[in-house]
Amino acid sequence: MLSFGVWAYYVSIYFKHIYTLTACSQGQIALIPKSLCRTYLYHFRGTKNDIDQINYDGSLFEIISGFEKEDQTKLLSFFIEKGVGINELNGRTGTSPLHEAVLDNNLEVTELLLTHGANPLVKDKKRSLTPLDLALQLKGRRGQPDRTAVIECLERTLQNYDTH
Repeated sequence: MLSFGVWAYYVSIYFKHIYTLTACSQGQIALIPKSLCRTYLYHFRGTKNDIDQINYDGSLFEIISGFEKEDQTKLLSFFIEKGVGINELNGRTGTSPLHEAVLDNNLEVTELLLTHGANPLVKDKKRSLTPLDLALQLKGRRGQPDRTAVIECLERTLQNYDTH
């Protein structure tokens, strides 16, 4: 049986917006332990309203980006399982989660998105670049990380994508 204090935390978290809850899950809210926020997130959230809000904003990658790399794939899998749209364009940046994964040079998230049906041909709103176009444009630029693995992953996916 949970103590009254723990239940009080759950009740206070319940009224938080999904973005506030994920910030709490990253440890950005000092009054509530991040482990409690994560437990609450994974067991009681991912509601239709949460997913609708994420889809409306197209902010899936923004939500997961604050987490450690190993936690990003867990949270992304959670939201995908709940029905979040992985091809939604972010209303602020005009990019898809796949574009954002390329910008972050995050191979694991790129692979997970592609495995779950992210469209490798989706173009961003501002420059009409596909995720591969973006990766190739950033490749070799001063101060940029080596994106070879992400580029190869996208190219493999596009080869299979074209044949189906």
